[in-house]
Amino acid sequence: MKKWIGFRLPGRPCRGTYDVYENQPPVDCSEYQNVSLDNLKCLEECASPTSCYVKRDGDVFYRDQQDCVVWSLRDGQVYANDDMLVADSLAEFCARMILESKIWFAFYMPNQYGMAEDPPGVLAYLQALKSINEAS
Repeated sequence: MKKWIGFRLPGRPCRGTYDVYENQPPVDCSEYQNVSLDNLKCLEECASPTSCYVKRDGDVFYRDQQDCVVWSLRDGQVYANDDMLVADSLAEFCARMILESKIWFAFYMPNQYGMAEDPPGVLAYLQALKSINEAS
């Protein structure tokens, strides 16, 4: 079953630096269809709330600064810490990670990182997160 390892967002509590979430809203992956392990510029250019960075090491391509979480690509799917399926594709992973990072900075450090008034999908994503958490 697919899960997500993420950080605190408005409407989604977190018990530590990261938490595991069973249900997540869908994301629009169309912007990231051409991403590959050889071209992760989108992740490199996106500020990470937890100081994650791109570093290729075998199947591993993205890691937390303290290796609390490492993400790898196997058979076209993204796994966290080797065994937790978090995305059905690299495009889905990039779309969710980048969207959630932008949301985090917009809400928790708005003077440091600006964000357009309503980037595509942000409000709908936050509303879906709120609905999922209220139902839990």
